[in-house]
Amino acid sequence: MKMNIKKQLYLLLSLIAFLSSCNSDPELYTLTTPSDRMQVKASTDSLVLEKAFQDQEAIKFTWNDATDRGADTQLTYYFRIYMSDVKTNISELVKIPDGQRTISYTHRQINDLLSSWNITPGDKVNLVGEVIAKVTASKQYMKPETSKTEFKTIGYDPSDIMYMMAKTSSGQNLTITMETTNEDGVYHWAGVINSGEFWFSSDKTKGYPAYVKGADDNSLVYSDTGAGSHFTLSDKSIVDVTIDLNKMTITLLQTPIMYMVSSNGGAESATEIPNIDVKNGYYHWSGTLQAGTEIRFTSDAVQTWPAYVPDPNDPSKLVVGQSGAAMLKVTQTAKYEVVISLVDKKLICTSIYNLPYNGMWAAGSAVPAGWDSGRNSCAFAQTDIKNHPEIWTLTTAITAGNEFKIITVPGQWNYEIMPIAGGANPINSWVDCGVRGVNVSSDNKFIPQSSGTWTIKMDLHNMKLTMVQE
Repeated sequence: MKMNIKKQLYLLLSLIAFLSSCNSDPELYTLTTPSDRMQVKASTDSLVLEKAFQDQEAIKFTWNDATDRGADTQLTYYFRIYMSDVKTNISELVKIPDGQRTISYTHRQINDLLSSWNITPGDKVNLVGEVIAKVTASKQYMKPETSKTEFKTIGYDPSDIMYMMAKTSSGQNLTITMETTNEDGVYHWAGVINSGEFWFSSDKTKGYPAYVKGADDNSLVYSDTGAGSHFTLSDKSIVDVTIDLNKMTITLLQTPIMYMVSSNGGAESATEIPNIDVKNGYYHWSGTLQAGTEIRFTSDAVQTWPAYVPDPNDPSKLVVGQSGAAMLKVTQTAKYEVVISLVDKKLICTSIYNLPYNGMWAAGSAVPAGWDSGRNSCAFAQTDIKNHPEIWTLTTAITAGNEFKIITVPGQWNYEIMPIAGGANPINSWVDCGVRGVNVSSDNKFIPQSSGTWTIKMDLHNMKLTMVQE
């Protein structure tokens, strides 16, 4: 009895199996994992990223063709990078163009990945480069072929900060923050620095990695340890420094600190003159000099000879004179504008009207400031100090038929600069002017007859004014 039951059960199962095989659907997918035939390789297994080379290739990956998956299939390659320890830190998939079996990353691209994953600059991390060969144009799904390679990398601080590191001859260590410019990788600084040596680094604490002296005084070279030659200054100087990390060059303009030595009645004093142009060695000083004062110019406040003095044959030029040489002598007590150029050997020393607030402003219905007698707008400025420090200029919109004044004391109408002759026309010609309350008694105003943009110039030495329409 038991035997019959077993035979019947066997026949039933065989029938079910047969019917099932006759009515089964075709297989639509397979999960077979293909072997790695791509064998991806990296150009290096250890990478130190450098800001100096941020736009240069840092690492390159290459691989072979993936396994042929049969007729009616097509392979599309993708690449990505991720952290081996934290696989959620992963880059976006990059589709590889047809026929290409390589991909490169710059220092900046890899460093940007590290920054996006909050990796501290200087920390070593293990990364994986993975190429994926995805099967497309197939009637059934096939598992993609993958190939991986590991490499180690260390990132840099991506912040756009550069420091000028200096060691002066007196033993002082300086860290100077340079200015960024409109061009990526170009930095600038201008100021006074003592004699000594200097280099550049993005790390103000360690002073390296560093940019040090290259093959000559105009070139930079990168040093990850800070080793190498430094740039030097033999004297305390005013410098203008620009470094270009794209071209690995340095432009260093240097001019000495200059002093004006004033001598009167046997007493002498040395006053530092502010520099206004390092490249051409221009200096400008403005202040009061007493009648009979003699002046000369020197780069040493203690040993004041030899010095620059007026050329006996051309007082507008400078020459180097030894002790006892004739100096520049002022004949009246007044405010003076003094300009010298060590390159052009130029000398300007001219007396001017002493502006009580060291400025002038236009006010009136003809100018944008209106009758605002403050200092908020329409201010004059010395726009050509190198050649005409006595001339102050304002370019502004003018409304015809209205009037304006030039004030020298904010909030007051006294001490205005006005034409001496009422109704005098200063357009395209210089008109004599004076200061109300000193040599101008009436309330004369300027009344332009044409609207537009005008440039107003006031000569404080000759006390003349002109207006030119732009």
